[in-house]
Amino acid sequence: YEAEQLSMGRKVALKVLPFAAMLDPKTVRRFQNEVRAAATLDHPHIVPVYFAGEERGVHFYAMQLVGGRSLAALLAELRKLEDEPTGQPISSMDELLSLITDNVGGDSDTSEETEAYSAEPQRPHQDTEPQHQAATPHNRLSRDYARSVAELGIQAAEALQHAHESGVVHRDIKPGNLLLDNRGQLFVADFGLARIEADMGTTMSGDVLGTLRYMSPEQALGKKALVDARTDIYSLGATLYELLSLAPVLDGRDRQQLLRQIAEEEPRPLRRVNPQLPPEVETIVHKAISKDPPDRYASAEELAEDLRLFLDNKPILAKPPTAWQRLQKWSSRHAGQLSAAISLLLVVA
Repeated sequence: YEAEQLSMGRKVALKVLPFAAMLDPKTVRRFQNEVRAAATLDHPHIVPVYFAGEERGVHFYAMQLVGGRSLAALLAELRKLEDEPTGQPISSMDELLSLITDNVGGDSDTSEETEAYSAEPQRPHQDTEPQHQAATPHNRLSRDYARSVAELGIQAAEALQHAHESGVVHRDIKPGNLLLDNRGQLFVADFGLARIEADMGTTMSGDVLGTLRYMSPEQALGKKALVDARTDIYSLGATLYELLSLAPVLDGRDRQQLLRQIAEEEPRPLRRVNPQLPPEVETIVHKAISKDPPDRYASAEELAEDLRLFLDNKPILAKPPTAWQRLQKWSSRHAGQLSAAISLLLVVA
């Protein structure tokens, strides 16, 4: 809810745990964990918590009201523009921001859950993720558009680095949880599924938590021992992929198809989806969304640094995988199928 903090005379975003949810102890603990995780962090790109409390059995906390939209809403506007036959390409942050300021409070369907701390209207939660057709070469996204996305990526990565250094792993990074205000400032929000290293039990880390389409493979497949800061790097990479291509990194239409893609399929190369992208951007994003955690950036700061190098027109640190490396990864992932095929060939021979 949008509310007013009378003692300070300022508008705030008020998040309230529904009274019915009080009947579920796990939901209450998760809400308390969200408050604790967010209140622990102090960074210019993380939505700050002002205060928390309980009133007549209702838990709540107040935070900064971000006057803008989520990246999910921005993606919805970009997809609308992509369908228009005419118009100038989008190339600058100012042009991206115009999509926010022109449409705040409008009726654009984000097809994502919108949290209450954004100034855009809240829409019903959907159990299934949005379906998008595979993108075609873009007429409305100029080559310079990638630079604007890189700026957003740096802000998000810096916020995640601060969280990780504070012992907090977000575990639900996605376009709907990244808010952009009308000054071009990005905010990471919704730490409801965060894992706090100092109190692992509170977060129910054995559950498969998060939004499947943006989950890292180790998170989606329940390999909880491998879930660390690199899972947020994957999810941020998946978000950048979608911003740059207007297509999700995985296009499965149901849970089982998505899980199969997560386990077995590599995303389409970004420059096949959007040929106008610079090769460096493709290399950075694909390193971030590598299926194996050791192949990703070791930290969010490393991801931010490569994005800075790209913006400064300097050589990036990441290198695209060689054909041999791609073959090795494919063979490792499909070892069972290869073994069965070889056995069949031997029987036939």
